[in-house]
Amino acid sequence: MTLPVVGEFSPWADPAIVQINRLPMRTTREDTRTARADIEWIGKGREYLDLLNREAVFEFLANENPDAVIVAAARVGGIVANNSLPVEFLTDNIRISTNILDACHDAKIPRVLFLGSSCIYPRMAPQPIKEEYLLTGPWEPTNESYAIAKIAGLKLVQAYRRQHGHRWISAMPTNLYGPGDNFDLETSHVLPATLRNL
Repeated sequence: MTLPVVGEFSPWADPAIVQINRLPMRTTREDTRTARADIEWIGKGREYLDLLNREAVFEFLANENPDAVIVAAARVGGIVANNSLPVEFLTDNIRISTNILDACHDAKIPRVLFLGSSCIYPRMAPQPIKEEYLLTGPWEPTNESYAIAKIAGLKLVQAYRRQHGHRWISAMPTNLYGPGDNFDLETSHVLPATLRNL
């Protein structure tokens, strides 16, 4: 079985088993090589594959012909980055999601896992967050563009399921941190930036 990890993240060995609460934010390429011996991970960083280039994404997935795809790629950043670049966070993430998902459909990839974000839920959603809270209130203004783009990806997965019968799924991991995370005070999420200040 081959699993391309589109982006720099490879969360688990078996895409049928989702244990989101135990994932580090970033997993090294060495971790992906040792995850399971019977799975060939195909992880490509942005220096190899520009996910904003639609033709390149289609060509990559057609050539690799994987059994499953885990979509973890996104333009990400903390509050400052999201506030400063809302156009880029919206357009880049919509393009990344549509390029990958459309290419998966074109290449007839049977299993796709699209990773969203907990920020897609309303800012004042009751805790713990439940799936049915999606689209029931306003998002956090500082990351609204990112949230809308991730919701678009989630809805595109649902549309492919409904229209074409694909058995694709989405999951919303919580915000975590770990080795290889971004600890920059201007572009990181709150937890890594706080840890850096300690």
